[in-house]
Amino acid sequence: MLTANQQTTRVDRNAPAPQQRPRRWWTNAFWAVGGLLCGILLAVVGLIYLAPQPTPATQVSAATSGAATLTVDDAFLTSVGSAAIAQAGLPFSVSHLQAHIAANDMIAISGDATLLPGTPTRRLAVTAQLSVANGAPAARILSATVGGLPLPAAVDDALASALDSKIGDVANSLKIGSARYLLTGITSTDGSLTLAFAPAAKP
Repeated sequence: MLTANQQTTRVDRNAPAPQQRPRRWWTNAFWAVGGLLCGILLAVVGLIYLAPQPTPATQVSAATSGAATLTVDDAFLTSVGSAAIAQAGLPFSVSHLQAHIAANDMIAISGDATLLPGTPTRRLAVTAQLSVANGAPAARILSATVGGLPLPAAVDDALASALDSKIGDVANSLKIGSARYLLTGITSTDGSLTLAFAPAAKP
């Protein structure tokens, strides 16, 4: 015969197990959408990281005589012009800069000039002719205007010096083996600028 305590224990053991509370549907949806967004983000980051970097449009050729040429296009000159504008220390900022190579060793640089943030922009237009002097670039500013008004001569000089410096950096970057080269000429056609080099005399 079972005592009252034993009967209570038997009842407790035979009682059905409590049912688990079902998870709400929006919780599952939240984790599913979150996982999908994280996967998309990781895929985009991977594509950006693994994508090949664009290279400047340049072409180097060397002749059997030792002479060499380096040819660049408008896109490459635009990057050179942007660096020159930044170095020139102009009294205004320039955005949306574009450069174009014309025939007869001429280049044109244009962009939007802003004196102060929030002020109206004015069109910057620079025309220069390139040449070589003593193995280095020698730019001559033919015209430089902002909003149609000519810039002071001091600004022209700063622009010419900055162009000489940045084009000179490009020229000095030419290396073919261990040979040292000297810039001898600059020629251009529409959209194409060619720097000519000759082997430098050995000391």
